[in-house]
Amino acid sequence: MEQSIYELYMEQVNPQDTREIMQAEDTLTALLKLVENRELRDAIDRAAGRVAYLREVAAFEAGYGFMPE
Repeated sequence: MEQSIYELYMEQVNPQDTREIMQAEDTLTALLKLVENRELRDAIDRAAGRVAYLREVAAFEAGYGFMPE
């Protein structure tokens, strides 16, 4: 069975980086709970998700250029 991109990523990632990501996610979650306006909270959450997605795409594209053929 082929591994997913996430599984391949997890094999290569530094565990310390993963802990930092998890801590950042926990911090964001806690901060979002402080925002009472649901629309604003959802907009902030979507924006954070979009930034994370775009950073992941950029990192993947940068790494893809260095992959052996």
